[in-house]
Amino acid sequence: MSDSADGKTRLIFEVPSRGLLGFQSEVATATKGTAVVNHLFLENREYAGHIGGVEKGKLISNDNGKANLYSLANIAKRGELFVGPGEIVYSGMVIGENSRAGDLEVNSVRAKETTNMRTQNKEEKMVIPPPKRFSIEELIGYMNEDEVLEVTPKAVRLRKAELDPKTRERLARTRKKQMMAAQKTKK
Repeated sequence: MSDSADGKTRLIFEVPSRGLLGFQSEVATATKGTAVVNHLFLENREYAGHIGGVEKGKLISNDNGKANLYSLANIAKRGELFVGPGEIVYSGMVIGENSRAGDLEVNSVRAKETTNMRTQNKEEKMVIPPPKRFSIEELIGYMNEDEVLEVTPKAVRLRKAELDPKTRERLARTRKKQMMAAQKTKK
């Protein structure tokens, strides 16, 4: 780390290439676009182990169809959305980032029930923040081990490797048991 006369700080690190996936956008966001990131290949090395980070929970669609504004407005309270109203979603597709740790199954297709009863506040105007869009590089750095990247000519999406929610839950329990058994053997 070194400081220059014009108030800039220069940091030099040796980082595995996989550690730089998604890093550019994170730094740009954190520094409000003032940081400059340059990287050069140094050498081939042995696998350095797991790169830890903040494991963020995902909002996962549990139904197929078009995303509905009414549902998305309620889901937006739970985290940041990756899809907008009218976009096609399917069961197992990651549609947002949960504000808490852990994945959450949500229904983004459910429409508001219509009745003949009139209410005092008639139709409330619903506003949701614009969906966050990712590049392929950002998604590769963002995805977890149980997720896959889906690239089509019209879209780039993140989804769970196992689309069926019951099978996903069973696999998660199995993984948790294996991790607990591995921790017991280390002690």
